[in-house]
Amino acid sequence: MTEHQSFSGKFWHDKNGNFVVWQSPNWALWIWITAKVISMFLPHGNIEQFISYVGDGALFVWAVMELGWGVNYFRRLLGLCVILMGLAVRFL
Repeated sequence: MTEHQSFSGKFWHDKNGNFVVWQSPNWALWIWITAKVISMFLPHGNIEQFISYVGDGALFVWAVMELGWGVNYFRRLLGLCVILMGLAVRFL
């Protein structure tokens, strides 16, 4: 028999009832963090732009993974917000 969680329970807690807002960064976030740090020390140019695109792509992959498979509604909303902000920065 499964217990039904309220919306607020599903928003903040995972399927085991653990309160989850922060998780250790996965590989996609580590790539984004590394790319951002490296690009801060590079002069503007093709290499810096390439590193920046790699980082942005990794962040997009992370956001899609959170949106589709996040452990709770908060993590899924976070993924959606990152996708929307990324699109806004690129196209507006």
